[in-house]
Amino acid sequence: MNRTNENKEIGLTFYTSKSLRDWSTGRKILSVLIGYDQDLASEFVELDHGLQRIKVCDYDDLSYSWTNSLVFILHRKSTYRSQTSISLVKNKSGYHLFSMWIEADYFQNKFNVERFKAFGKKLYETIEPDYGFIHEIESSLEMATIVDPVYGKTIIPVNLAKGIPGIYWGNFFSEKFSESINIEKIKMIQGVLVEKLSPNGVFIQIGNSLVEPDKEFYTISQLVSNYFGNLLA
Repeated sequence: MNRTNENKEIGLTFYTSKSLRDWSTGRKILSVLIGYDQDLASEFVELDHGLQRIKVCDYDDLSYSWTNSLVFILHRKSTYRSQTSISLVKNKSGYHLFSMWIEADYFQNKFNVERFKAFGKKLYETIEPDYGFIHEIESSLEMATIVDPVYGKTIIPVNLAKGIPGIYWGNFFSEKFSESINIEKIKMIQGVLVEKLSPNGVFIQIGNSLVEPDKEFYTISQLVSNYFGNLLA
């Protein structure tokens, strides 16, 4: 394969207040991560003794690790490497954090952008997050970084009680947040795609370029921010 996006990764992140500890919930999440799309399927799980290959047809042997771990980590080592981390204890803000990265080369095929969005939407239905986003990881870190006069460059921690951290290429909002957004106004902005999520959520895509956020993205996101009310932190 011709690697055109060496070292670039795309991230998918969700914040959910739903309890994830129960194995019935864990099994549903793993069924998406392992069985939804073969090109995205996790292949290994991190255990105390190292990586263990996942039994695709039967992963109930992972139930003990799921229900007794603080963080559950999965890897894909084949084409389109990826890593997924799921916190099984809530943070101080009351959220579980789901985070995944995948090699940007997966998106050389433009059809795979739609596949990944569908994958994200399936996870959204399963995890039931309040908020989530898809974005190129280096760019998202830059967006979250400030220059502190004492400590220098510092990444601002996410605190959804104060607002969302920013506007990204792909944005998932549950009803809790979507009610504050002027969806009708946003739909009128050229370069914005708005899709409904079950039951009362919304997905907002900004521009077309996922791997390389461009001038168009920043211009459109600035316009969109005018209709986010007090959601932006």
